[in-house]
Amino acid sequence: MNKIIRYVVFFVLYVAAASLLMVGCSSQEALLTKENRLIFSGIASINKGQIDKAERDFNEVLSFNSGSVMAYCGLGQVYIQKRGFDKALSYYTKALLIDEVNPQVHIGLGSAYFMKGDAEKAIESYEEAIRLDDKSAQAYFGLAIAYSGNPEYAEQISELVDKLDKLDKKLADKLRQMQNLNPGGI
Repeated sequence: MNKIIRYVVFFVLYVAAASLLMVGCSSQEALLTKENRLIFSGIASINKGQIDKAERDFNEVLSFNSGSVMAYCGLGQVYIQKRGFDKALSYYTKALLIDEVNPQVHIGLGSAYFMKGDAEKAIESYEEAIRLDDKSAQAYFGLAIAYSGNPEYAEQISELVDKLDKLDKKLADKLRQMQNLNPGGI
């Protein structure tokens, strides 16, 4: 289970960083805004295990921009790390209210539901992320992880690995590696 947790955290953070770069950052100056610096600092802090610092950074963003989807997603990730899954879901839900068509928000929701032990809702969230962006390797990866607890999904997991091969070979290889470590499922 610890390997699964690490991979779930990895792809959620990967998505957060990538989406921040793609959303509205068309120049070097935009990347240097206070909000973006705090978001990146929060993401880096999570990666370093400095969860309290990350929480402060994301809360500081919300102190001057209460509509920051990235800050709410960051706090969702903070509470996944703290194993406060209901609070994580609360933050992802706030992000969803601001931007319901953001696939990264649905991926975060899927991660929180999965970590809480609700594979069915996790699957729904990942499927919605894929509906919104059918090229989201992270959504396919999360969906495969959510399917992993049920042997009935073995064929679907294999199909997801094939799709991931075309989108993100590294994530596909991670899934294969996880399957090899646990032959009955991921």
